Amino acid sequence: MSPSRRLYPSPRKAIVLAAGYGSRMQPLSRDLPKATMPFWNKSLLARAVERLYGWGVRQCLMNVHHGATEVIREAIDLGRAGWPVTLSFEPEILGTGGALPHARWFLDDAPCWLMNADVVLDGVPTGLCRALQAPDTIAALWMHATRGPRTVCCADGYVQNFRAPQPAAPGTATFCGVQLIRPELLEYLPPRGFASIIAAYEQAMANGWRVAAHQVPGTRWADVGTPTQYLAAHAEWAPARAQRATHFVCVASGARVAAKARVRDSVIWAGAQVGPAARIEHAIIGRGVRVNTRVTGMVVKATDGLTPNEQSALESAGWRLDATAVNPLPPRGSNRSFLRLLFGRKRAMLVRYQTARRENAYYARQTRFLWQQGWPVPEVIHDCPAEQWTLYADLGDDSLLQRMTPRTVRSARAYYDQVIDEIGRLHGPISRQARRARVPLMPPFTAATYRYERQLFLTHFVAARLGWSPTRRSALDRELRLVAAHLLKVRPVLIHRDLQSSNILLHRQRVQFIDFQGMRYGPAAYDLASLLCDPYVAIPARWQTALRRRYQQQAVPGTFSEEHYRWACVQRLVQVLGALARLAELPGCGHFDRHLPVALDRLQQALSACPELTRLREVHAACSKGERVADG
Repeated sequence: MSPSRRLYPSPRKAIVLAAGYGSRMQPLSRDLPKATMPFWNKSLLARAVERLYGWGVRQCLMNVHHGATEVIREAIDLGRAGWPVTLSFEPEILGTGGALPHARWFLDDAPCWLMNADVVLDGVPTGLCRALQAPDTIAALWMHATRGPRTVCCADGYVQNFRAPQPAAPGTATFCGVQLIRPELLEYLPPRGFASIIAAYEQAMANGWRVAAHQVPGTRWADVGTPTQYLAAHAEWAPARAQRATHFVCVASGARVAAKARVRDSVIWAGAQVGPAARIEHAIIGRGVRVNTRVTGMVVKATDGLTPNEQSALESAGWRLDATAVNPLPPRGSNRSFLRLLFGRKRAMLVRYQTARRENAYYARQTRFLWQQGWPVPEVIHDCPAEQWTLYADLGDDSLLQRMTPRTVRSARAYYDQVIDEIGRLHGPISRQARRARVPLMPPFTAATYRYERQLFLTHFVAARLGWSPTRRSALDRELRLVAAHLLKVRPVLIHRDLQSSNILLHRQRVQFIDFQGMRYGPAAYDLASLLCDPYVAIPARWQTALRRRYQQQAVPGTFSEEHYRWACVQRLVQVLGALARLAELPGCGHFDRHLPVALDRLQQALSACPELTRLREVHAACSKGERVADG
């Protein structure tokens, strides 16, 4: 159909999209659907509906799917407060486009507002109403030119396309989740089933319609679809009194916070109980949660954060589910997820994993073996390989990484001595016992292992960061094969494989080891290089010398020498640079980039003992110039 020339009056109807799963807010959204989550103690849904009625809307509809009971309860409360809402239940979720045909009975021949429930904004969108008066405009979208991902290309007040290249360039904007649509848009949507409204816009534009892109001057807008965005928006929208403070705290009615608790930059939901020992920062404490310790991030009840079998395992261990809190930890660049469990003074760590990486399936059995040998690792409380999760004792967050600061570095030396002694045990008697016990391990270090590590470096660092040609990378590869050849001559022992400061916890004045997923037989010097060339901390040179001597005194004959060590330092740092560069490419993991300069400096120090490695020296020189190296 060609564009209509009808002009419409001010919109009187609106649809609020409230059916989504809230995946980015899980596990909080398992208790409350995102639309009903509080924002400064008023639900997002209530804010959206009140805003729409303030714009002149007289009939408002909400689509419902996930968390329908809570959404319906919210709709009843809104009706009692004078903001009547009609519901459109979706037995199967239909998406932003499918919701419109499903609610066709609600629409008429006039324009209608369509608003996402998970945005907060202020302002009067008069400009959108004006933009829709153009005879060839099928919709007007509220846009923001500086915030958000800016995935929409705009020019002269209209959308050019919805797939702007990234990173965002001039002329791009972010769709704010508020749109004014003409009923003709329904012609570009399937009559039933899941659909995307963006696809409908693209079809309409191909048929001669235009989509207006309007920015509302002097207004505020925020997407609150993730925990980070939710907290940031609370800080921005804090009441005037709270804005004068450096930090904000939002405590819901019915929540209890002890006078001695320390809380900042956090939101406490209704029914939560915060004890006097609590230290809460940048956190969202869910409904009914009890917490009396240090936490950040999301905290939910066990019934919302755990599966039925995980809950049963906790109950068998003597935990009360109604008093247990679940605190998911931030992503760590692996295909595992970590959840800290809190019950009074009891703590445990639940690790969920995928078996696409074989070492994940071995980890619990390796931990049990090491525990039986008296090696300091977390105790396995419960293991469920069928569902791919394991419950461990939680040893806290204090690690050698935290201790290597200017104020506390002196106290760290004694812990490094402990590490050396325990690694000596791992490489010696425990290594021999592991062979007899047939502990499941990754394949030992072979030429293929070293090839994988250098390919990680050549692909993600040398090619992606420096732009070296295949010819130059091939020459570097040949040089690195010489490093591997030296290490392959060394008698192997059982090694941790990732022995860096962040994987050595301090618990009750003793070191404890974690993250030995890659445990296998390999050169002892690889562990020493991982420990002493750690890019996360700066170990004084005199310590490094003393620690190597300490290890040498207890090393198994023929398994370690200074020559082994210098080759292992190069190999390990090549692996680290490749791994850091790869991790930094993952969504939300850009912070790994900041460790690359330190790792490069460590590599330069290692190369001073290996004058024959001229190609590697070119890598460091290229990085020092801060330029991409020209092919040649």
